[in-house]
Amino acid sequence: MIKNIIFDVGNVLVDFRYHDYMLQLGFSDDAVKVIEKKLIGNDALWSQLDYGREPEEETIRKMIGEVPGYEKYVDTFFSNIIDIVETYPYTVSWIKELKSKGYGVYILSNYPPKWWTLHDKERFGFTHLVDGMVVSGFVNTVKPEKEIYECLLKKYDLNPDECLFFDDRKKNIDGAKAAGIHGYVFTTYEDAVEYLKSIGI
Repeated sequence: MIKNIIFDVGNVLVDFRYHDYMLQLGFSDDAVKVIEKKLIGNDALWSQLDYGREPEEETIRKMIGEVPGYEKYVDTFFSNIIDIVETYPYTVSWIKELKSKGYGVYILSNYPPKWWTLHDKERFGFTHLVDGMVVSGFVNTVKPEKEIYECLLKKYDLNPDECLFFDDRKKNIDGAKAAGIHGYVFTTYEDAVEYLKSIGI
């Protein structure tokens, strides 16, 4: 029986709107494509931000080295990072609804520590509602590594078989399942609600 719902944050509870964000900053189409492909799409490099093991400035220096000629764009990208996310309209009411039904609600997210602190203060508006959270940048491990799922389970004394995890990336759902947690690949809020209804939630 599911007793706890665990949410990823980016593209589940908030819109990680990096494409529109760069257009908003006035980036050329070419710069947008290069940054999307070589930085945001480079999991090995991008995950270094999420790990939080080294100063963000060091990771940014590495990123600049990957896109010669686009240094000013990378600098602008990271200097205005507050606007890269926007909380979805359904997020707060969804969490409140699940809690009103008696479910525990938790967050498990890959997120750079500085970004999390900034966005939690200025953009989210929902973390005070949840029962607990584990954020990669503060524990130095990331999804889909087993350690981050176990960290959440241990911290809040959760039975994995009583937990359901929503994440927009299949590999992170596979990681959850490897830790004994039920998982569902998130595509849209409407689809997720229908799935919950189908299992009696």
